[in-house]
Amino acid sequence: MVIFTNVTDSFQAKGEINKDGTYVVGSTKARNGLPPGEYKVFVSGIDTTAQSLGMGIPVPLCAEKYQNASTSGLTCTVPAPKNTYNIELEPHPVNYH
Repeated sequence: MVIFTNVTDSFQAKGEINKDGTYVVGSTKARNGLPPGEYKVFVSGIDTTAQSLGMGIPVPLCAEKYQNASTSGLTCTVPAPKNTYNIELEPHPVNYH
């Protein structure tokens, strides 16, 4: 999992990492994205392949420093969405004949 924690209000959203390394983040619903803001990012998970190969112990997916928001050094800024969309219309011509 990739976890995004908002630095202002501790809001969290996460996304499952796919085999190709891609992920899509979601919060209240899976894959619904992130609200605008500043985020600290960290990665959590184990390599289940090692357990299935009989090694017996869980193997972290990445270096320990990336497994905590305060030590990962990873940050992300999600820009504010455009919340105004102006549509300029021409008035309908009125013809009273």
